[in-house]
Amino acid sequence: MKKYFLIPLFAFILQSCTPKPEAIRYGEDQCHYCKMSLVDEKFACEVVTSKGKIYKYDDVSCMVKHIHELEHEGTTTAYTLVNNFDNPTEFLNVDEAVFVTAENFSSPMGGNTAAFKTATGQSAVSDWTQVKNKFNK
Repeated sequence: MKKYFLIPLFAFILQSCTPKPEAIRYGEDQCHYCKMSLVDEKFACEVVTSKGKIYKYDDVSCMVKHIHELEHEGTTTAYTLVNNFDNPTEFLNVDEAVFVTAENFSSPMGGNTAAFKTATGQSAVSDWTQVKNKFNK
């Protein structure tokens, strides 16, 4: 009888170790890289490591710089996400997002790069590899 009690406990432990994204709490969470409060939802982004550690950022430039450090340490990511500029409550996988850099975006740390689901009506479109190269200089 006592053994059956352990089955739900093990299931809970395994489920709690599964890496998954977490909602950003604007005004409460801080950018892991620059330590500024996350307040502008159009530019927020998040990394979840394969071990479940969650890092939140106020600007894609902060995220790229920190990812570079994580990769140097041998850390792998399960999720690399950016907010959709047109629908900030929607996370986009960076490999599926379209990035646009323009001075009129005025992102928190001056990266001035926004992520979109599609490139409709946008010029100077970049993919994730180009964005990483731009901010890793």
